[in-house]
Amino acid sequence: MTEVLVASTEFIAPVPSQLLVNDETTLVRYTPDDAQLVFDTVEANKAFLRVHEAWAEDFPLEDATQGVKAMSANAEAGKSAPFKIMRDDVYVGSMGMNSRQGTSATMGYWLVEDAQGKGIASMSARRLLKFGFEEWGLTEVRLEIGKQNSRSEQLAKTLGAKLIGPNPDDATKLVWRISKYEQ
Repeated sequence: MTEVLVASTEFIAPVPSQLLVNDETTLVRYTPDDAQLVFDTVEANKAFLRVHEAWAEDFPLEDATQGVKAMSANAEAGKSAPFKIMRDDVYVGSMGMNSRQGTSATMGYWLVEDAQGKGIASMSARRLLKFGFEEWGLTEVRLEIGKQNSRSEQLAKTLGAKLIGPNPDDATKLVWRISKYEQ
């Protein structure tokens, strides 16, 4: 009997516990125990984060708890790859692949103000894209960026993303696309 192996776009490599970005920065997978850390960090950076992240305005501990539990469960199920951005063992933000559908996903991220302008987002995004393209078999990653978020727009351009146009579900955001084949 001959066995035929069929490639499936449903197979997803497991989400690793961490992805090394460089000597100072590591992407570390969220666990349910991270709720207090997330809450405290958002609270300490609320004035900065709420400029581009509406959720940061009203973010109680209960939301942080539910959020990290959902992220952990979705990672276990292979639906997302959520990571804390750790710089010299300090939590400075979040980055992940979300909304995976076949060979496409959305990448989201945020950084605390003190971590801005140091290349942390671009280096972390490149490492996460490598995981998505090589391990998950993604062929495209979308970024949904607020129209007034010039730093994220610059990051999209640095990553080689192409502007697709307005987000049909959220008029305040633009959709950018990064293709595996245009890297």
